[in-house]
Amino acid sequence: MNYAQVHTPRVTTEALPDYTELSRFVNWQKWRDLPEAGKATAIWEFITDKETGLYPIQGIYEDPDPGPAFPFYDERDVIKVLNVHGHGYCGLLSPTLDGIYAAAGFKDSRIHNMDANHHCITEVFYEGGWHYYDVDLRGMLYKPDGTVASIQDAMTIPS
Repeated sequence: MNYAQVHTPRVTTEALPDYTELSRFVNWQKWRDLPEAGKATAIWEFITDKETGLYPIQGIYEDPDPGPAFPFYDERDVIKVLNVHGHGYCGLLSPTLDGIYAAAGFKDSRIHNMDANHHCITEVFYEGGWHYYDVDLRGMLYKPDGTVASIQDAMTIPS
């Protein structure tokens, strides 16, 4: 029997975060020391960037026969979504951003399901309130004071 050594090289650059572990990704030098509002927006901007971000398209199906676990048919591992697949629809991209925010040390984040249009977004809590970030539709809204709005603000403030 022949044996061989297997190596898994990791190539990193200062231009991109390290995707191999979530803790390395969230501690990238471009956002790790930013205040919460800046960190949340910087991460969202990176995740939605045309070159570095996740592509909003179909789900990620690794199991050809999900059987009775169909609701969990899509890939839910944040590192796999970032490092391997790089795409998904709102139901995958919102939990991915939610997981990133949790790993980045935010007090709380959540996924908001909008039943009326079958869409979901991520909200993250900082500076005393919730803030709306949509990876799938590449959206966030600013309030008149320049802060990122919550989904509740988006539904109640006409401007």
